[in-house]
Amino acid sequence: MFWWTNSEVAGRLKDRQHARQAKLDASVSFQSALTPSEEKLHALPIAEIVRRCHLGEISPSEILGVYAKKTIRAQARTNCIADIMFDQALSSVPQDNEVSGTDSDSDSEIVRNRPLLGVPISLKETVDLENYDSTIGFLSNVGKPAKTSAPIVRLLQDAGAILHAKTTVPTALLSLATSSPVFGNTTNPYNPEYSVGASTGGGAALIACGGSKIEIGSDVGGSVRIPAHFCGTWSLKGSAGRFPVWQNQSSVNGCEAIPLIAGPLAGSLEDLEEFWKRVMEMQPWEYDFTCVPLPWRPINLQEEGRKLKWGIIWEDGENRLKHIPN
Repeated sequence: MFWWTNSEVAGRLKDRQHARQAKLDASVSFQSALTPSEEKLHALPIAEIVRRCHLGEISPSEILGVYAKKTIRAQARTNCIADIMFDQALSSVPQDNEVSGTDSDSDSEIVRNRPLLGVPISLKETVDLENYDSTIGFLSNVGKPAKTSAPIVRLLQDAGAILHAKTTVPTALLSLATSSPVFGNTTNPYNPEYSVGASTGGGAALIACGGSKIEIGSDVGGSVRIPAHFCGTWSLKGSAGRFPVWQNQSSVNGCEAIPLIAGPLAGSLEDLEEFWKRVMEMQPWEYDFTCVPLPWRPINLQEEGRKLKWGIIWEDGENRLKHIPN
C-alpha cells in the first residue's frame, strides 16, 4: 500500500491553494462592480433568464459575466469558493440548433428545449465534476480530480445551465461551521463573526451574495437547510430518490440507514420551485438510476380546498407518547 507523506500532502495542498488563487487573480475582467444594465440582468428570475436566452434577447455569456463578477466579490467577502470554472462554463452550453448528447434516445427533444438555458448554477464541492477535486475537506483527497462528472452535472449541462463554481465545505461535512484546512474558514455574508452553517455553507454564502442562481447541495441532517437558515436563502430537502445524488461524495458512504439526499438552494422561493420543476422535466431517472421515475406534479392546496394532514405514531411497541393537549 502506498501512503502520502505529510510533506507530499502539504505540497499538494499548497499547489491547490495557489491554483485557486491564480484563477481568481486572473479573472481581472470580472472584478468590477455591476453596471446598471447588468443589475437588471442579475434581478431576472430563472424563468425569465431562460425565456430571454431562447429568444436571443440575451446570451449565456452575458449572464456568466454578471454572475462571475458577483462570485468574485462573494469570495472576497466570505471565502466561499472552492474552485471557479469561468473559462469552461460556457463550453457545455448548447448553441443554437445544437443538441448535447445524453445516454438516452428519448431525451433528445427535452434537451432541445434546454429548460435551464443560461441559468448560472454552482456545485457543492462534493459533487463530482470531471477534472476537478471532490475533497470533502480532506487533505488526503487534494489533487485527485474526478474522472467523470456526476449525473446531475450531465443533466444540467444538457439543460443548458452554466456551471461556473464549486463551493466550500467543512472537513467530513458533519459540522455547523464551514471550515477546513483545504479551504480555510467561510464566513457569514452579513457578519464575518458568524457562521454560514454547514455543510453546504459555501453555497449558501454564494447564493446570499448573489453569485449564483442555484446551488446544488446535499443534506443528511440539515446540510442544505441549516446554511439556508443562517444565510437567509431558500432550500429543500426532498425525499430519497427524488433528486440525482449519485457521485455526490459523502463521508458516510455505506451507511444505508441514513441516505444522502441532494437538493438545491436558491435566493427565492419562486426560483427554488422553478428549478426543481425544470429538473424534473429533464427526467433525472434517465441520468441517475437512484432516482424514482416520478414526473413533476403541481399542487395548490388552497385552490383545491385541501388541508395538510399530519400523522403521529403514538406507540412504537416499547414506548408510548404522552397525550398532547389541544
